[in-house]
Amino acid sequence: MSILQKPFRHRAVEPTRAVASVGVSGASDEVCDGSNSLEYLGNMTSDELLGRDYMQAMSRMLVLPCGGTTVNSTGGLLETGVVSCRQAFCPEGVSEDEARRCQENCRSHPFFCKETCEANEQSGACQSCRRECEAACECSSYCEPLMKDAALCVEQGGRWQQALSQNFDNVLSSMLTLFEISSTEGWADVMYQACDSYGQFIEPVRNYSEWLFAPFFVVYMIFSHMFIINLSVGVIVDKFMDLKQSGKRDVLLTTAQLKWLDSQRLLTATRFDVTNLHKMPWLQRKVYHFISSFRFSAFILVAIALNSALMAMQTFPSQIESWDEVMYVGKRCFSAIFTLEMMLKIYALRSAYWEDSWNRFDFFCVIVSLLGIILEDTTTLNVTGVTSVFRVLRLFRLMKYLKGVKKIFVALAASVPKLVNVMAILLLLLTLYSILGVSLFSTLKFSSESPQCNFKDFVQAFITLFRASTGEAWNEIMHDIARSPKEIFASGDWCTPDYLFDTENQFEALSEKCLIERPGRTVIRCAVGGVPLWAKWRDGDKAHLNPFSAHKQAKKKAGTVKRPASTKYSCR
Repeated sequence: MSILQKPFRHRAVEPTRAVASVGVSGASDEVCDGSNSLEYLGNMTSDELLGRDYMQAMSRMLVLPCGGTTVNSTGGLLETGVVSCRQAFCPEGVSEDEARRCQENCRSHPFFCKETCEANEQSGACQSCRRECEAACECSSYCEPLMKDAALCVEQGGRWQQALSQNFDNVLSSMLTLFEISSTEGWADVMYQACDSYGQFIEPVRNYSEWLFAPFFVVYMIFSHMFIINLSVGVIVDKFMDLKQSGKRDVLLTTAQLKWLDSQRLLTATRFDVTNLHKMPWLQRKVYHFISSFRFSAFILVAIALNSALMAMQTFPSQIESWDEVMYVGKRCFSAIFTLEMMLKIYALRSAYWEDSWNRFDFFCVIVSLLGIILEDTTTLNVTGVTSVFRVLRLFRLMKYLKGVKKIFVALAASVPKLVNVMAILLLLLTLYSILGVSLFSTLKFSSESPQCNFKDFVQAFITLFRASTGEAWNEIMHDIARSPKEIFASGDWCTPDYLFDTENQFEALSEKCLIERPGRTVIRCAVGGVPLWAKWRDGDKAHLNPFSAHKQAKKKAGTVKRPASTKYSCR
């Protein structure tokens, strides 16, 4: 029998106190190790007990009828008399206008009661179904109506949740999802989930809508990413070309940078190793001709390649018993070759040796290698990792002999001033947004899937934003920040109530609970008179921003918090 022909089942989440003996979901109450011990519980303060009750209550899930009606054996409407969601959480009822609005919504709802009421709207099954729909609407703050597979899933102890952070539930969410996948971030996951979709409140079926949604997303990605974004980049490049053709030599360089670039090009074109070669001693001339010969250069290139190959063949653990001895001998042989090369060049070139930046680089690598060998032989220090870095850097010397690669490297070096100006803008943006992120999100709950992405301090915020600037999971960081307490607890995780996160007066207590090292707060947004106000992080402002501040003074009969009628609160 279809679940539509039965009373609605819903998931009721109570935000403060328990009202019945129910099971607790998978959200853990334990923040630090040992927080469930009897000794620990006996020493808890009133605020700690309040916070613990908050987490237990937010983790609680009740499965109840929305209104408590059903159909009898003759097909008529029957009041069951069981405890329903509306009776337990909204016993005071709603206004006539609100009740009328709920009735109209349930009559025209695209999913609820549609199949049940298609044949006969006057039947008992249809009337019972709409009563349940109206009850869920009148108590929408606590009741989540479900049907079909979703209702069966929750009734059997599961959770009915979104598979992804993205959705197409409304126009704004759809636009955000399409904007996210236009950056190629997670677009394949969204496409696969759409291809598996079967219907509202029904379990997905593998590739059920494959021929409908797969072409849609592929065509969208072709036009949104490959055409529109690339055309936007082309427009920017075309604008730079226009500026360049307008008479300016380089639109990305300042006057000082242009002078520096000209001087570097002049020095590169007019550099000589030595002068007055005929006046040198015959032995120095011979050594100079030897180090300038093609054979000597080829020998050094082969030595650099073999040295790098020897290092590349190292494995952990060693596959050959005597491999450590081979590495030991090979390291010293190649160090001797490069040391001899350095000494020959210094003897032949004298002071001109230090004018070449490649020679200075080679001298530094040789000295570091020799120091590493001396320290390894005379002390117990293991500096192999440090010296290996400089041994690998010798590969850059290949650019000195490979003319084509050298041209590319020179072009890259000449573009450094342009890159500095662009990187300065990026650094400024990252710095500004890092400071803003720490001010707004420093105490937010860390993501359970990627806890490294947070805004706890400036350095961590800078790393997080730099990662997002590369396009790596930037949308998931955004969705994690936007999670509400209800969504956090529904996922099996937990968060800290805002009114107990008093860092000025309770810093030591929060530190003992590991809530300073790994904060678990959520952003509170209040809408007063329809105007949204973002809560400040200072606890002095929490009296008028905290929807649970008067929880001890005003309680409902069912044990929930009575909220002011003139103020509407919603958590984000």
